[in-house]
Amino acid sequence: MKIIEVKRLMYERVRHIFSGPKGVEADDEWINSNIIIQIKDSTLWDESSRYPRKKLECEFCGRRHRPNYDEICEIRTADYQSGNSWEEGVKEICLEDLYLQMNKRRDLIFEVMINHESQPNYKWLKENFVNASGKNAPSSGALTLDSCFRQFSKEEMLTGTDQWYCSKCKEHRDIHKKLELYRAPQILMVQIKRFQSKKSANSGRSGFFDLAYAQICQQEKVSEPVDFPLEGLDIKEHIQ
Repeated sequence: MKIIEVKRLMYERVRHIFSGPKGVEADDEWINSNIIIQIKDSTLWDESSRYPRKKLECEFCGRRHRPNYDEICEIRTADYQSGNSWEEGVKEICLEDLYLQMNKRRDLIFEVMINHESQPNYKWLKENFVNASGKNAPSSGALTLDSCFRQFSKEEMLTGTDQWYCSKCKEHRDIHKKLELYRAPQILMVQIKRFQSKKSANSGRSGFFDLAYAQICQQEKVSEPVDFPLEGLDIKEHIQ
């Protein structure tokens, strides 16, 4: 699949955020100009490096990305300099080319940006966002306790800086992680996660007190409301 085909699929998913009730009737050149795709860092750790640990050199930009930073780089191959260039790149580069260019097998993660000059309707995106379960989010914008249960048991890939260390092979590896509920107690206490990592707060220093301070500073409060029933909570579908 070519990069322009990936962009076309993305446009069809979000075309309603552009002008008009059905979006604009866009050609490939317009789509390429207004939907920008870049590669999000997922490079693995360099096992030969000592503390502080470093990441392997990125196959797309040639840099060693900084740990705990959400860095991105341009889609680039040996033959084409940009996967967002209409003249040379977006119509030629295939997803297979990118996977073949990777020295270490891992997930390829894209970061998608919308050109603000296209005047996108972000209100539509917020009101009509469909979560992973396929159900529309509440009109108030609040999460539901039901969606929190689904997110809790959703399988995730631990890769990049989140790799798991295997004590048998003595190296970090990608793994699939999944949490499930097997039995519901008579009294169920649900604790909502109210803090998340703020990676931009990392100072980059490696001293003991600097690391401890960074751990504290990297936490930011989640203020999004969660809608839950006061009675009649049914979690049968979440029990395995």
